[in-house]
Order: sequence, then structure tokens, then C-alpha cells
Amino acid sequence: GNIAYGLKMQNMPKAEAGRVVARMLGIAGLSGFENRDISSLSGGERQRVALLRTLAPEPSLVMLDEPLGSLDLALRESLLAEMRSIIVDLETTALYVTHDRVEAFAFADRIGIMRNGRIVRVGTPAEVWLDPQTTFVARFLGHANVVDGAVLGRPGETMLVPMDAITTQHDGQLVTTVLETTFSEGRYLHTVATDGGVTLRVATDAPLDRGTGVGISFDMEKVQPLTVDEV
Repeated sequence: GNIAYGLKMQNMPKAEAGRVVARMLGIAGLSGFENRDISSLSGGERQRVALLRTLAPEPSLVMLDEPLGSLDLALRESLLAEMRSIIVDLETTALYVTHDRVEAFAFADRIGIMRNGRIVRVGTPAEVWLDPQTTFVARFLGHANVVDGAVLGRPGETMLVPMDAITTQHDGQLVTTVLETTFSEGRYLHTVATDGGVTLRVATDAPLDRGTGVGISFDMEKVQPLTVDEV
């Protein structure tokens, strides 16, 4: 009944609407749920029903505003992939609004980043991540290493140094000191400081003790210049 609502508003014959609903349930892995009461569904199942209700009338554009905001992290991650799969299968265009950059990158074919109501960067997830273009976008995406270009021999410029552009080695270009270390998703993240007081985030497979001196080198092909656009 929920999924067929839009079809009913279109005056679709009941038998045809039934076939559409059955197809939708199959796409979302809910076949056999036709007669289940909504109160008996889990949060993720209810969210899928809400999406199917929206998609059943075959709209050319679907607008989703923080659709997973009320769900816990594990459910958000699994349902996000399901939602993308459903929308791709139905060849529908979706405009997905979220404050969660992880959601955006997992869901989108193209991303637009807004600042004060204005879109300031548009591109594929890879384009936006690898070349944010401005300091605002770089920091919004969570890039830790937005630094004065003088550290890299490029005085007068502001640079983005992705963590995968930094390697640690004894005879590195710079000698730094480890200030702190955390563990995240299978690797160690270190905050290191140069003699000039510039801090950088560096990732390694092994822990480094606080106060340890470590040499670092840069892959300049991965380093990007940024336009300073923050007040």
C-alpha cells in the first residue's frame, strides 16, 4: 500500500500497479513483504519502503534530503549501498543532499560542494578529492595537510599535501619530530612538526614513539596548489 501510493495517484490500474510493486520489492530484496505491517519492519526496511514509494511512479529526478540521518552508522553504510544500487538499476537521477562527506563520496557520480548557498566545487568524487582547488574545500573534505608552500620549496603558495604523497625515510627531504600518534582503520596516523613549527599528518604501517625524529619526503606529482579563499 505504501509503495503503490504514487501509482494510485496516477490512476494506474490495480493489476498493473501490483506488478510494479512486485518489481520494486524484488529490486530492494523485500519480496514476500507485501502484507507486512509497517510497524513490524526494521528501520532499514522502512527506509527502503520509503525510497520505493518515491521511485515507483518512475520520476525523472529524485531529491533526497539527509535520507539516512536518523539511522545508526552500521545501518547507514549498508543501506547507502542498497539505495545507490536501486537508483542505478532504475536509471533514475538523484539529487542527494548531505553534510556527511563519506556518504556523498560513496553515493555520488558527481559531487557539488556548497558554501554559503553557493556551489564552489563540482566534479567526480576522484576529481574533487584529488584536486579540491581551494583551501575551504580541502579543509571541508578533511585534508589535514594544507600548508605554506615554503615547506616544499614553493614560497608564496599554499599547497595541499595528501597523506599518500608523504613517505618516511631516514634520508628524507625534511627532518620532523613526532608529536602524537593515533590508530585508525589499520594504519597509524602521526602528527609531526618541522623545525620551523609546521605540522603535518603522516600515515605509516608501524607506530612511532612521541619525540622520535623521522625524515619525510614528498611525491610532488600528488601535491596540489590551492587558492586561499577563507576569511
